[in-house]
Parts: sequence; C-alpha cells; structure tokens
Amino acid sequence: LYLSSEVGRGLAHNHDKKPVVVAGGGGGMINTGLSLRYEPEDPKARTLARSRRAASIAEAFAIPNSNKTSNLLVTLLETVGVQGAKLGDSSGRMADIRKA
Repeated sequence: LYLSSEVGRGLAHNHDKKPVVVAGGGGGMINTGLSLRYEPEDPKARTLARSRRAASIAEAFAIPNSNKTSNLLVTLLETVGVQGAKLGDSSGRMADIRKA
C-alpha cells in the first residue's frame, strides 16, 4: 500500500517534507519496519529550486538525485513484477527499500 500527499505544505505547494507511507512487505520483497528521511543528495538542488526562477529550477532538476518519489514508485512496480518501468524523472530504484 502506497499513501502520500502531493505536497509537504499545501498552501505553499512545497514538496519539502512530503509524507509517504509504504505499508506491507510485498510478499517478503520490501524491507519493513523502516522510518526513512530523504533529502536531496546535493543541497544546492534545494536552494536552486526555492528561487522560483525558471532557469534555477531547471538547473536544480539537472542535479542527479536518486531520492525521488518516482524512484520509489519504480521500486514498488519492480516488486510486483513490472520490469523496466520509467516514470517521470525516475533514474532507478531505491536500494534500501527493496530486499536484494
């Protein structure tokens, strides 16, 4: 089960601190009992994205980051047998969520 809000703070349409809950073990394929907090791997991405200038936001999106909701969704799809899925800006799966 995947449950999330579209944004972390609705009034600001901010994606920081976006809550996500993944419940269930995926038939033993998902690591359970975890409480994880993800941040951009490069803090510059968050600073650029907050500027609200189109060029800065584009630069922020160009910075590699594997901690994305799209990567979580790809991981969950692979868990149920969908291989090779590509969603939005996904760049792979989240290794600490799914058992090897």
